[in-house]
Amino acid sequence: MGAQDGPMLEARFDHPADLAIDASGVIYVADTGNGTIRQIGTDGFVRTWAGRAGDRRRVDGYAEIVRFASPNDIALADGVVYVEDQGFVRRIAPDGSAVTLAGISEVEGMVAAPGGGLYLAGRGGVYRWTEAAGLALLAGIDGVSGDQDGSGTQARFSRFGDIAVSATGSIYATQPDRHTVRKISPEGVVTTLGSAGDPIARDGDPAEARFIHPDAITAIGRDMQVVDGGTGFIRSISAADYVQTFPVWQRLDLRGQRAGIAFAIDGDLLATHAGGVLRLPAPGSSRSTQAANPYATFAFAGPPPRDPLPFGDPLQLGVDPLGATVVYSGTRRESWDGTAGFVMIDAQGQASGRLPVAVYSSEYRRDVLGMAMDAAGNAYVANPSFGGIFGAEPQGGSILRVSAGGTVTTVAEWPQTRTADITPGSLTVSSDGTTIHFLNVRTGDLVRLDVATRAVEVALPAADLGPPRPGIDGLGGRGHRAVTTSANGDIHVLLGTNLTRLSGGKATPLLRGGPFQRPTHIAADAAGNVYVADEEVVWRVTPEGNASIAFGQRGSFAVTPGPLPGSLGIVHGLAIGKDGLLHVAVRDAVLTVRIQ
Repeated sequence: MGAQDGPMLEARFDHPADLAIDASGVIYVADTGNGTIRQIGTDGFVRTWAGRAGDRRRVDGYAEIVRFASPNDIALADGVVYVEDQGFVRRIAPDGSAVTLAGISEVEGMVAAPGGGLYLAGRGGVYRWTEAAGLALLAGIDGVSGDQDGSGTQARFSRFGDIAVSATGSIYATQPDRHTVRKISPEGVVTTLGSAGDPIARDGDPAEARFIHPDAITAIGRDMQVVDGGTGFIRSISAADYVQTFPVWQRLDLRGQRAGIAFAIDGDLLATHAGGVLRLPAPGSSRSTQAANPYATFAFAGPPPRDPLPFGDPLQLGVDPLGATVVYSGTRRESWDGTAGFVMIDAQGQASGRLPVAVYSSEYRRDVLGMAMDAAGNAYVANPSFGGIFGAEPQGGSILRVSAGGTVTTVAEWPQTRTADITPGSLTVSSDGTTIHFLNVRTGDLVRLDVATRAVEVALPAADLGPPRPGIDGLGGRGHRAVTTSANGDIHVLLGTNLTRLSGGKATPLLRGGPFQRPTHIAADAAGNVYVADEEVVWRVTPEGNASIAFGQRGSFAVTPGPLPGSLGIVHGLAIGKDGLLHVAVRDAVLTVRIQ
């Protein structure tokens, strides 16, 4: 990640979201993370065309003062570049100056319209904008959402992902949250491809085809190409609306990313990813047939993406007795298959092993709330159940033990009912595996579980953990909690901005009203320091209760290894091995950090 200009493979980007190509082959990239518009010339040189990296705000004016807050969609219409920036449409002149179009807001998708102007999607409708006539509604109703097909204002739309125009003049609009692609004919008739209630990836005719979070979409010839966010594949929609997946593009993995796609003049597919732009040779092209791997994806601008974890995103992690990182990695929400598993990463960074574990599945919550390991290498995971409105009501659950050989056993289980007294959350386990301490999401208490007898007792009532922040530390003050055990057996409990140490059965406030914003995980070293994962930074709290940022940088969401403080993105897990190394889970990766 970065903002460096220069030759294509030396340039750096920060989560570019979209791109467009003019008639001469010059590529314009909405570099969202940097807040800039980048230009890739036909000479292969990347330069910042508009905006200033790191200065993310909306400012109109001449080129030197123009700023962008979060440029997402980008389109070329009538030889002019248009950018969607925080829902507003901004027009950029050839000299880099910019102006915000009046009367347009909450835009979620944008594309050049045949004959001039733009098609815009947002606020529950699809619109056409021209310089002369302004904004006109084509389908849907302004400010009203839904999923209804029909003609003109009879139709209803949910949140849009992207829109594109086919060679026949039909508009195709993706709705990621509804797993559908909507088609608006030139006559204004709206029909649906896919099904909101059936999120799977399936090819077929309009009645049979299914998508999982379709997002970016573009046209090539008479066909449409759409990024299926749940699989990361490119899906093709023919002029007859038949959906199929081409094998040559099945190696493109854009899951969980706001990707943009466009076709170059030579027919290759260009796609943005977190660190730059990829090029995929078109089926049958010379580059495709000559490549050693016919499914090859080539870095086009910026460095190639690193290989992700074998599956899913890291949700929790621990360190086994041999120093290997054990990642509890849940399948991404888009897959909707209700499973997760373990990935083992050795000291050389090699990942192996994939031990699937069935987890509670609901529309709203899929990840476990805690994981810990004993000295024998057994992993323990808290598998809570939630229900009720928005899936926020704790309703029982279980604690599972997964041996190093992959055997899964249930340590303890509580009924998945609204009257359940216990819902397990963050947990820690003694080195011999005989005792588990976990936070009861239902009450907020720290609970002690005897593994042999399955007897439970309150080790520390919620009232002794310090006051939660109203409206911040979760429903009923039960969020932003974590628990860990240090090498000397002391237990540390986090509640929002409070840290409490439990030693020899005696509770001592370690920190009250600390500087944390949204803390999620903690780990303790042999010296009694407690490390707190707080979004893009990790804090160190000394045994005396002094807090300071150990590594990571506020406002930096790129993953940048190297000398501290480094850059982490968002931290998903934290653990400490016997050697004192901190193991940090971030998106699609695990880092190790040595604190001097």
